[in-house]
This record gives sequence, structure tokens and C-alpha cells, in this order.
Amino acid sequence: MHHKVRSLGDENLSLAEWFRRGDLVDFSLGWITFGLPWSLVRQVKKTIPNQRFHWFLLKGAFFWFVRHPFRPPPFMRW
Repeated sequence: MHHKVRSLGDENLSLAEWFRRGDLVDFSLGWITFGLPWSLVRQVKKTIPNQRFHWFLLKGAFFWFVRHPFRPPPFMRW
């Protein structure tokens, strides 16, 4: 459930919601921070490089949308 686009709605912030937020911070290259300080996001990005992860995502998304132009990828659950 951590790939859902919308919040899980759990007021206690379940583990899946924390992973969903972390994935979104990573996927957005730190543009979305959920209130985390920019310095922390930069430090994590410097400590754990993404090893061309975003290139992998772009390539996969391109091939998905070529084959299924009107269907969102299966990992994008609402």
C-alpha cells in the first residue's frame, strides 16, 4: 500500500503511510518533503545515492505508456 498516491488516512500514521511518504520524497527528488528540513533531505541524498534509480523509473514509465497510454501503471493506486 505504500505506492498509493493518496494518504492512507490513518491518523496514527501506520508503517505503510511512513513508507508512502518516504517513497514520495525520494521519487520527487526532495521537492516534496512532508515538513522535513531541506538539510536532512540533502544529507540523506548525499549519504544514499540513487544509483540511476530515477532513470530506471523514467525508462519503465516510457515503455508502460507506449503500450498502455490510457491506463496508469499498476503501482499507482488511488
